[in-house]
Amino acid sequence: MPANDSAHDGAAAFPQLRRRWPLFGGAMAAAIALAVAVPLLTNNGPVVESTAQGQVRTIALGDTTRVTLDSASTLTRNADNDRSVSLDRGRALFTVAHDAAHPFVVQAGDYQIHDLGTRFEVSRSAAQLVISVAEGEVAVDGHGMQRVTALPGQRITIASSGTVSLSRIDPALIASWHQGQLVYSDAALSVVVNDINRYAGTPVSLDPALANRHFSGVLIIGDGSQLARNLAEVLDVSLTDTPDGQRLGAGNAD
Repeated sequence: MPANDSAHDGAAAFPQLRRRWPLFGGAMAAAIALAVAVPLLTNNGPVVESTAQGQVRTIALGDTTRVTLDSASTLTRNADNDRSVSLDRGRALFTVAHDAAHPFVVQAGDYQIHDLGTRFEVSRSAAQLVISVAEGEVAVDGHGMQRVTALPGQRITIASSGTVSLSRIDPALIASWHQGQLVYSDAALSVVVNDINRYAGTPVSLDPALANRHFSGVLIIGDGSQLARNLAEVLDVSLTDTPDGQRLGAGNAD
């Protein structure tokens, strides 16, 4: 099935989501290193958990809560408090054990994500903070914003400007990176390129002329080296070498 990409002047409200997606890239490779880390609590200070490029780690907290860190991500936790963590950069999937007396809290910059016993993804970048709920319920507040609640199949996006939006997402597509795929539904190319840079060994930038282009489909992560090339071919845009890496441009692919 061919890929769909389109230009939009504004954000699409509650797009129609589909379970079947176009698939791009080579066969799924076991290039993302998977590891389960059960931390040993040897002190009461902060403990930094991080992943290298191409690595995914699952961290088991003391109350059976699990945090899966995506590639090139960093999380800080307190050794004496497993119900509060900070996502310092990158992306993580949280599967949280319910404890009404001690809600689980994720700090992401100036914002707090309060979990009520659920499964959700948090993605943090310079451009935006995105919280996607697969199961249960989360509430987000901080930085002077009114608390916003999200249920399964809902996504909260907070732009760097502070603008907050609530949209729909298929719960089955949340944290698809954990399965070696990047799945998009009408995503801005800037979001796609940010994801590619989590895995690609060569930095990829985006021509401003493509700022309004959107992408729907699936990219296979593999070892990350072909993600930009596959995206360029699907969208029929150029990918050129630059002194700093590679650049997706508005010209046709070679």
